[in-house]
Amino acid sequence: MNTVSRKIALALVVAALAVFGFSSAQAASFTKDISQGQVKVFYPSPAPAACEAILLGVGTSMSRDGYDKLSNALIAHGYVVVMMDHNPGNMVKTDATKFRNLALAVRANLVGWLAGSGCTSISHWLMPFSASILTTAATRATWWFRPCTGALMSRPAL
Repeated sequence: MNTVSRKIALALVVAALAVFGFSSAQAASFTKDISQGQVKVFYPSPAPAACEAILLGVGTSMSRDGYDKLSNALIAHGYVVVMMDHNPGNMVKTDATKFRNLALAVRANLVGWLAGSGCTSISHWLMPFSASILTTAATRATWWFRPCTGALMSRPAL
């Protein structure tokens, strides 16, 4: 997805949140530095037992404050939001392999990181980026692309 398309998609998300309003959910957040990169996790407090997670990769067109505002708007609707930086401290954010590895690390660890929040499972994963970043057989078994939303989501257990 090109930069213009990403900006348009982000603008639509923000506009939709503005139209539908915000709830008064309390918010909490924490930052994790792991070998694959850095993540900042925002979640409603208290969180529901089965959470829905939105994974967003940072870029260079928004300020840190902008990501915080977007995350708080999304958690007001009950989502857990993970801002992922696969290349912290560097302006270049185009390494698909590093991004993929960070997304997989988040998927493997998020519930554990949320221990004590009330969230004990992730019912849906949303990742509004290209499906090409998660292309191995192992990841195709657990993530699927939903064309109507442009989001990668976890495949429901059969």
